[in-house]
Amino acid sequence: MPGSSHRAASNAVLGARKWLDACQDAEPHVRRRLHLYLLLVVSLVTVSARFTFSSHYERDRREVEKRARDQRTQELLAFWGKLTFAQGQQIPDAFVGRVNWASLHLRKEQREAAMERLRQILVYLCNPSLNEYYRLKTENLRYDFNLTPRAIRVLGKAGARSPSITARQTVGDLWGALARGTKTKWPTRLTAVCLDNVAAVTSSTNSVPTMLGGRLFKSMTIAYDALNPGFHYRPPAGHQALPSQLFLNLSFYARSNVSTNPGPVHISLVWSDPDANWALNRMLSDVHLNLNTMF
Repeated sequence: MPGSSHRAASNAVLGARKWLDACQDAEPHVRRRLHLYLLLVVSLVTVSARFTFSSHYERDRREVEKRARDQRTQELLAFWGKLTFAQGQQIPDAFVGRVNWASLHLRKEQREAAMERLRQILVYLCNPSLNEYYRLKTENLRYDFNLTPRAIRVLGKAGARSPSITARQTVGDLWGALARGTKTKWPTRLTAVCLDNVAAVTSSTNSVPTMLGGRLFKSMTIAYDALNPGFHYRPPAGHQALPSQLFLNLSFYARSNVSTNPGPVHISLVWSDPDANWALNRMLSDVHLNLNTMF
């Protein structure tokens, strides 16, 4: 404790002074040496006390910050728990109907394609399967496939020495690795969606600040970034790339089959102009959902 350390320092200094007073009859060079010893003792005790105080206050600061985070988390969980959630097969159509499409200023083909793609995504998130995931990522889309560093680490932990020959096989290997490495039910899926807080914006980026901020903002504890094995969408050979990409970013609250707590979900789609379709790009969700699936 700081009080006991302070008393120890004071007692050490007083003891050293009494010892020095008792040596007043010593030779001058001896007294000078004793003065140096006293200075050294005082310095060491002072430094030790300062380190003790600093460690104590740092520990107190961390404890206060942890209590504040825990309290904030409990407040968020209580707020999310009061929301109204829809369940059942009507979720995809109901979700699409809650998007403010007029505010997005999309071309007709982009809007119609987005509506259909969102229905498919909600079906997948509520009932995920490897075949449906691979179809959403590849069907009628031009893409390159290069494993991301994160995907390589997942395969490495699962004991895979090298990626499979095809993208389909590699994605299957990753799906299996996630299934074996997940302690909860697999695959994790959405069981209910809050239709009262669906938000959508278009942007030229899918950065975390863009996906989580502005009109999409929903308070979050810690964001979990769903695994993208390594799909990258590109224009065909000889087709001029657009000066900037178009992203459709959405946010909503949901429940999952592996957690008693609901939480926010943020998804991002990227427009492929030559394919006239939207590709799954990124998904962030609160860790309390435990939504451990690929997107």
